[in-house]
Order: sequence, then C-alpha cells, then structure tokens
Amino acid sequence: MSFTTKQLSFIKKTAEQDAIEEASVSGDPLKIVAGAGTGKTKTIEFISERRDVFGLYVAFNKAARLDAKRRMPDNISCRTFNSLGWEAMNVSEVWGFSGVGDTWRVPPKQALKALRLEDETGISTVLATLRRFVQSLDETVGWKHVPREALARFDDPGERSEFTKEVVRAARTMWYWMIDPKVKEYPLPHDGYMKLWYHQGGQLPFEPKMVLLDEGQDMSPINWALAEGWPGQKIVVGDSLQQIYAFRGAIDALDRVDYPTYYLTRSFRFGQVIAEIASALLKLDGESRPPLEGNPAIESTVSFDGERPNGRHTVLCRTNMGLMDEALELAKQGRSIAVVGHIDEALKLLTSAWALYSDDHKNVKHPDIRMLGDWDGLEEAAKDSPELALTVRRVDQYGAKIPRIARELRQAVANDPDDADVILSTVHKAKGMEWPMVRLADDFPDLMRFDEEEGRWKVRKDERNLLYVAATRAVKTLHGNTALLTGVGLSRV
Repeated sequence: MSFTTKQLSFIKKTAEQDAIEEASVSGDPLKIVAGAGTGKTKTIEFISERRDVFGLYVAFNKAARLDAKRRMPDNISCRTFNSLGWEAMNVSEVWGFSGVGDTWRVPPKQALKALRLEDETGISTVLATLRRFVQSLDETVGWKHVPREALARFDDPGERSEFTKEVVRAARTMWYWMIDPKVKEYPLPHDGYMKLWYHQGGQLPFEPKMVLLDEGQDMSPINWALAEGWPGQKIVVGDSLQQIYAFRGAIDALDRVDYPTYYLTRSFRFGQVIAEIASALLKLDGESRPPLEGNPAIESTVSFDGERPNGRHTVLCRTNMGLMDEALELAKQGRSIAVVGHIDEALKLLTSAWALYSDDHKNVKHPDIRMLGDWDGLEEAAKDSPELALTVRRVDQYGAKIPRIARELRQAVANDPDDADVILSTVHKAKGMEWPMVRLADDFPDLMRFDEEEGRWKVRKDERNLLYVAATRAVKTLHGNTALLTGVGLSRV
C-alpha cells in the first residue's frame, strides 16, 4: 500500500517552522524552500493559524485542495487555480458542462475534414500546438508553438515551412471554435478558460490578505501571472529540485521571486542515510541551500547491489517503457503487479510505435506517436527523448510479438494495489507519495551531457530532479540504480 506524509498533527514544530511562522506575521512576502518530506503543508497550516486573517490557499490539484480543506482553519479558502477560473469566467453557464473538457482527444476523422488537413499526423500536431499555446501568455497561435519534434521528418525546408503554416492556420481555427460557446464539437480545455481569464485581467471576486501558493516549482506561466496580480501577502512554497513538469511548459516561481527565503530541511519521511543521498544530488549543480536532515526516529538503508527485493516493494521508473519492461519481467516471475495510474499509457505507446513501424496508421492511437508521421520521424525524435529511444529499442526487440505482449500484460496487472506483490509507477505519477521499500529501475539516463556550445559537461537538471524525487519516495529501504550511484559519486568529486 502507498501512503503520504500528510498527517503530521502529532509532530512538534521545528525551529525552522517557528522561524517561518514568526516571519509571516510581518505581512511581507516569503519564499519557503521545502525539501522532500519536510512537512510543508503542516507549515502552511501553522502560518494560517498564526496570521488569523482571510487567506487563499491555492493547491496543485483537487486532491491536495480537499486535504488542505480538512486541515486548514476557517479563515483560509482552499482552492485550485482551475476552480477560481471556472467561477470567475462563469464557465458552467457560458459554455455549459458539455462545452468544456478534454479537447486533446478530438476524433481525428472529425477534425480532419473540418480543418481541411491532409492526414491524421496534422491533427495530432495541431492539438500539440494548441496545448503549448494555451499554457503560454501569448494572445495568438504562432510558429513557436509548433513542436519541433513534429517537424523533424521534413528534410526539405520548404515542405517544413508549408506544413508549419498549415498547422498554425488549423490551430488558430480550432482555438476560435473552442472559445465559441455555440461550438460543442471542440470543447474548451480547462487551460483555455484560464487563459481567457488571464487576458481579461484575472481578478479575484474577493481580496485575500494572504495568498499561499503551493508547489511553486511547477506552476504554469498563466497561473503564476494570475497570482502575481492578486492582492495580499504572497507566500510561495515548493522545492526547485522537485520541478519535474518543465517539459509541459511549467515554470519555477521560486526562481522568479526575490522574496526573503526560508528553508525546511528536516525530513519527517526518511532516515539520515536517504537524506544524505538526496543532499548529494542537491550539490550536483552547485546548489548552496542547506542539506536535508533525516528523521532520527526512522532507520533507513540504501543499497546498490542491483538485486531485486523478494519482499513487497515499489519500483519507480523514469519512462513508461521502463515500467512496461519491469511489468514483463515480474509477470515472468509469477508476481502480482499493480500500477499507479494505469499501464495503458505504456502499452498504447508501444503498440502505436509498432503500428507506425508496420505502416498500419489506423492503429497509431497515441497522439505523440501519430504526430511524428512515420518511423523515420520517430527515430529522429528519439535522439532527444529517453522515452522514445527506449520505445524504438523495444519495437526492434519484440516486433510482431507486441500485440500479444500487450494483451498478456493487461491481464497480469491487478486492479487493487493492496493485492499486489509489487507496485509499479513512473516518477511523475509518484509525486507526493511514499512507500516503505523502493527500488529504482534502470531506465534513468546519464545525469551528465556534453554542451557543444560551452565545450564542457553539464548536469542535466531535469534528470537530476527526477532522480531526486524518485529516491525521496523511500521511507525505510532504497535500492538505488546506476544513475543514482553515479550522481552520488559525482557530488563528491
């Protein structure tokens, strides 16, 4: 079973929490850098009780909002950005519930005819372009929103330019349809009404004296721009080392503000050994923040023996393909498996790649694969993507066996994690969770890359952050991988 470090009511305040609480009384803005498992939500609760003013706590998602609502004092309104935008834009009356939803899965055949595009590759690229546009501050869809991986298959600059023009034209058309309440065939995505709210001024219907912004390291540009314009004392909480959604366009608000900075370094989640591993990763890029301290009440262990534990444990993977590899191996061993989220994403990725390789385009269901157009495009995109690189290797390895493998894996996965011997998850799905015993899969790429422009090796921050998040999900036992061992070694150089 999984659990989260949420119930900290029995924990005595640390000196760091006391200092933050005292600083908040001034009404000045604050930045709280909270390491993994250091009780940031409890710290926010302490602040809210001490300030005793009407405040707004903005959570990362609905689950975090509901958890905060149960714990925060009555003077704090607990919301998500989307719930505020929904109310401000009167979405339910203007667009109706049928006019808002997951536009990103528009049936290709429907859109193909309406947008006058030649094939389904164009549809996928249009949707990817729109996703980038609505998450930006830009008022108009432009060339810069077209994903470069969708253009890699064009050797001829003229063809590339023409395709880009068509994508931008179609994306602008679809955006006009999305924002038109009368057009129900192309629902307005949730990011869409947030964008409209921002461009209309983004004002709140009330004036909080304090605004508490959680998960500041993974905010969308729109949400951060909205929050900056709101009244009240700003308190931004997060951990830059846990920024793992930059690939979606997320920004690190912690890095954008010059507020007085306070640190939470005492982890309640794990013991000192895991804290030292996390601190080693922190030092890789010359971070000057203080190291993490472990919980003295928890005895944690770390090993790099490469062996798979026999007992019940959780495996964290960098990629969906890595998760599928682990599932295959465990199924061979006869061990029951559960997946955080679903295994469908990994299987759809693999089966779509195989369909693309086989020129069976009607069965290319995954939008990211469909966008690449053909196998050459996939191989080109794989040069910059650990996920796609592993996908290409598995197509080469399994070939025509892939449909059968997909069927067998769907049957092998348990519905209830409590019934499984092993829990599998990608790092992205594991955010905010923790388990007693964690093993890191071997699909994490090297932490260093050679920068051709600067002529030197540099830390890949995105991969370092993913490794940090993965390692700090463990409470008692962490089975590390080669990437983690290398990272710890590099920190001592």
